[in-house]
Amino acid sequence: APTPPTDPAAADRWAVSWARRRTDAKAARHYAEADRIRELLREHGYEVRDTREGSDVVKSGPARSG
Repeated sequence: APTPPTDPAAADRWAVSWARRRTDAKAARHYAEADRIRELLREHGYEVRDTREGSDVVKSGPARSG
C-alpha cells in the first residue's frame, strides 16, 4: 500500500493528492475505490470530512486498532 513521506509537509501534500483521487473516484461512482482511499488515509492518520462543498482532509493522528 502507498505510504506517505516522512516529511510532515510532504505527507500533507500526499494526503491531499489522495483526497483528490477519492473525490474523482466518487464523481465517477467508483464508491469501493473511494472507500479504499478513505481507509488508506485513515490508516496514516488523516480524516476525510465530506461536506456539501466537497471533501476536506485533516490530520487526525495515528490510527488506533482495537
